[in-house]
Amino acid sequence: MSRDLNLQLMPLILALTLLISCSAVRTPIQTVPAKSRQTIEAVEGQAVAVRLTEATNVAGISVPAGSIMRQTSDTQCSVFPAETVLIGNVQIPAASEIELVLSGNVYAWNGTVKVGDATTYHELNLSTGDIIYFVGDLAVQPILAQVRLGSHREFAGQWYPAETVIHLDANRKVTQILPSLPPDVLVTQQESYWKQKAEHESRCIEICANHKKNSPAHTSCMEYCMNR
Repeated sequence: MSRDLNLQLMPLILALTLLISCSAVRTPIQTVPAKSRQTIEAVEGQAVAVRLTEATNVAGISVPAGSIMRQTSDTQCSVFPAETVLIGNVQIPAASEIELVLSGNVYAWNGTVKVGDATTYHELNLSTGDIIYFVGDLAVQPILAQVRLGSHREFAGQWYPAETVIHLDANRKVTQILPSLPPDVLVTQQESYWKQKAEHESRCIEICANHKKNSPAHTSCMEYCMNR
């Protein structure tokens, strides 16, 4: 075989080598015994979405029965736990989306979670739909480094729109907030939000006026009204 022909075939050889090596890597779903999963969706006979019928260790994470696993691409799998799960020293709420990605020849958590239920992490309030990013030793002591708001709401004493990105340092202190709106639009919407909140609070005060102020009944009434 001539040198020129060798050079021409090299890309094909490399592609075939990569294909063979990738096909040898089992997806997280394939690592779960058949008796421990129920197929929800399959493509060409291969399960791409399953429900766990018993607790299983997946990529080093203890995943409870009833959880859903879905292969979202050739190199990524999402796990939706049926109950709160512990990764290192971090509790991940039920129904969250935990991303597992192919790293080398194994799948591992990449530190990304889409929050499935409201929770508090070291006094930091997180809401359903927030996307949070952890760094550091993910298997032992993940450190929350970034939060992307899943909806518009108050954060750190101010109103921010969805998709706002909050950066945190190793001590979980906010170091930077990057709103998803231009400054002038942001200020206008913040002012509108506080005005509407004040008006709503005034209505709630009127509604709850028949209860003694600061009594349990009054507090309960105000909380219910303000959250409506």
